[in-house]
Amino acid sequence: MNADAPFRVLHALRIKGFAPTGTVAEIAGVPHDVAAAELDALRDRELARFREARSLWQLTPSGRDHHAGFLPGATDAQVDALREAYEPFLTLNVALKELCTEWQLRGGDGCVDRLLAHDADAQPVLRSMAAAVERLDLYRARLTAAADRVAAGDHDLFTGVLQGSYHDIWMELHEDLVCVLGIDRAAEGSF
Repeated sequence: MNADAPFRVLHALRIKGFAPTGTVAEIAGVPHDVAAAELDALRDRELARFREARSLWQLTPSGRDHHAGFLPGATDAQVDALREAYEPFLTLNVALKELCTEWQLRGGDGCVDRLLAHDADAQPVLRSMAAAVERLDLYRARLTAAADRVAAGDHDLFTGVLQGSYHDIWMELHEDLVCVLGIDRAAEGSF
């Protein structure tokens, strides 16, 4: 079992808020059975709860407090390196928000081409983030896979909600960065 699986599962659930086991496993980068076991352990410690009606996990208030004790989840040197990549990330974030708005209002192949260009532009920034904090490389791979699926015609993966869309994954990454860097999103205005 991955030695950092307990943190990865806890952190994935914090990033996502509400999520089925499979989504937690994907975000954490662990096998489904490992995520399921870790989620059960969190539930047993009253750090997470399972909402049977929707098959979703979420952290309890105690779980959120427990998670806060692990942050930033990176060394000072890693956090410093991550901060250097954060400004270019914010520029890409603004561009993606504009592109997603255009997609939702108009759709069209031009937006798909621009999404692929955005993903290509994001790769160096995402690689530098992963060089600082290795687990962040999972986002790079997931983003590219979602962009490729959009290009192949699965247009729900552009901005669709709760299905691993490019937009969803990008927002997970942003939330992860905010957590690790200790950024106040409201003060920053980077929603």
